[in-house]
Amino acid sequence: EAGVRVSTENGSAQIDLWDSGAGIPEDRIEKVFDAFFSTKSEGTGLGLSVARQIVTAHGGSIEIDSTVDSGTTVSIRLALAK
Repeated sequence: EAGVRVSTENGSAQIDLWDSGAGIPEDRIEKVFDAFFSTKSEGTGLGLSVARQIVTAHGGSIEIDSTVDSGTTVSIRLALAK
């Protein structure tokens, strides 16, 4: 199961992307935003690194909360245009 939730509060938009998958082990959470970090044999390991660069370039934040065997939530917060 997976989903997307969008909300606004205090002049910011928050986008939460979640799944109920395998989760990310605690020792890997710190590395997921590192360029070229991947646990897969294919791909570049650049996706979350580039996503973080884009979000922070726009003054936002991106965070990951994950529990093994329970799932992962990626939360992106961006200021709304005035």
